[in-house]
Amino acid sequence: MTPDRLRTLLSTYGADWRRWPAGERDAARALLARDAAAQQRMLDHAAQLDDWLASHAVAAPDRALSERIVAGASTTLRARRERAWWWRGAGLAAIGLAGSLAGAWGVSLALHDFGANPGDWPLRATAFSALPADWSDE
Repeated sequence: MTPDRLRTLLSTYGADWRRWPAGERDAARALLARDAAAQQRMLDHAAQLDDWLASHAVAAPDRALSERIVAGASTTLRARRERAWWWRGAGLAAIGLAGSLAGAWGVSLALHDFGANPGDWPLRATAFSALPADWSDE
């Protein structure tokens, strides 16, 4: 344990040994026993700070303030609920549109190479396709 480490622990946990990590307590007590004068001043300063922080008390709010806060919160919540339906519908419509556009784009990329090639038309012809008018093979 060094004096800097003791100073760090006092700043972090205060002068009450019960708040300190168990592994650090014995080492800090041993340092205080070796060089009591300088370390004791740090411990006293931390104890004064602990007492000053513990002495602070916050007054309870008056009833009128509490009622104003509750009334304002209920008004705000009601206004948000009234606007919420419109945003939900707009969000669903935007999601649907984005999905449609992404699907159309994906299909156009997937089918890009399947364009009609004039040279292979007879290979892709079916019974319902218009056949070429060239009957010279017969």
